[in-house]
Amino acid sequence: MVEGVVNTSSTINGNIVSGKVRPYFTVFTPTYNRADILPVLYESLLLQTYQNFEWLIVDGGNDKTPLMAQEWSKAANFPIRYVRQSTIGLHGAYNEGAVFASGGLFLTIHSDDSCMPETLASLKTHWEQIPVSERNKYSGIWARCMDQTGKMIGKSLGVAWLDSTYQEMVFKRGMSEEMFPLVRTDVMREFPFPMLDGVRFVPEGLIWRAIGAKYKTRFIDVPLRKYYVLDVVNIDSGKLTSPVILRKNALSIALYDRMILMHDFVWIKYAPLRFLRLAASYIRYSLHAKTHLIEQVHGLPLTARMIWIIALPFGVAKYLRDKF
Repeated sequence: MVEGVVNTSSTINGNIVSGKVRPYFTVFTPTYNRADILPVLYESLLLQTYQNFEWLIVDGGNDKTPLMAQEWSKAANFPIRYVRQSTIGLHGAYNEGAVFASGGLFLTIHSDDSCMPETLASLKTHWEQIPVSERNKYSGIWARCMDQTGKMIGKSLGVAWLDSTYQEMVFKRGMSEEMFPLVRTDVMREFPFPMLDGVRFVPEGLIWRAIGAKYKTRFIDVPLRKYYVLDVVNIDSGKLTSPVILRKNALSIALYDRMILMHDFVWIKYAPLRFLRLAASYIRYSLHAKTHLIEQVHGLPLTARMIWIIALPFGVAKYLRDKF
């Protein structure tokens, strides 16, 4: 990455801004009333062996997070920038984070996560191992995670690293576990999350799949993020831990499912049952979004329509179960 000097000593729209050198990374943290746990992440950032980064906090809550960010910005060796979120939902925070980011690489670390001291140094090394002439073909680096007990999340890649796409990793290699995405900031800006009226939840996979259709990613078999396992919503695996909340955001989930049926159907030979479950999910949440069956199937490729027909009784059954 080419580094240069930018002026970040002023205030942008009332946001806390500090620092003088353009950062190599933007560490992006979306948060909502997490002032009680943010110090764990802050402490892990202080321990980074590579310090040319900024910490960008996009806050949609109303606790003391801005005061903490202001105090931390006086003591930290890296710039801390605080942005008051003007949109709704995690997807809105992502969009605002991409707009405000100064770094060339965009690393999302959630408020209940932390990282290892070598996280940024390792990501930098792996990114720079990709020839400069080839980097425009890559979205970034994805690393593995471990939980708060030190247990690795998911199965090993079997190699130190591999170049692949999100679609190939999910459908051919069966990846369903949480991973740690480092994405070029310009790519994050190229693929913003859709903003739907009243929708507070848009699956992150919607954007990862769009990016995967255009760019390769280097996946590395190294745990660089400590992921705190709580009550997780995992759309890909079908484990919906909060159906009531998801029903309220049925439109965005249906959009996510339809995108896969429209554009990723070539992968069905590797994961037919997964596509069957996905078609049932599409029917289920489309019905919650008041989308008629005829409208659901309109525009789907012929093969996707066939899976939709097979999944129809399962999707309708799940919809009816939700209602009663």
